[in-house]
Amino acid sequence: DFRGRVLFANQFLLRLTGWSASEVEGQDWFERFVPFDPRERELFAGMVARGAMVPHFESAIQTRAGERRKILWNSVGCGMPRAACWARPAWGRT
Repeated sequence: DFRGRVLFANQFLLRLTGWSASEVEGQDWFERFVPFDPRERELFAGMVARGAMVPHFESAIQTRAGERRKILWNSVGCGMPRAACWARPAWGRT
């Protein structure tokens, strides 16, 4: 949601990160997946405040085991009360 809470976690995210849906859904995205970069929350809050979500971007997330994985994101419905984002791995990118 626009506060950074995970509303739904698909199987791709769960397999990639090692978390279960019950451990992710309802949790704070930034605390669970990007605790290493506090700027991510600030960037997200700024985009929400401006109503201008970035449709495509790349970022890193942290797995349950503490590994970082680069992800390519696509955002849709960002002008609506509930936005959806989906991702694919950014294998081979540095």
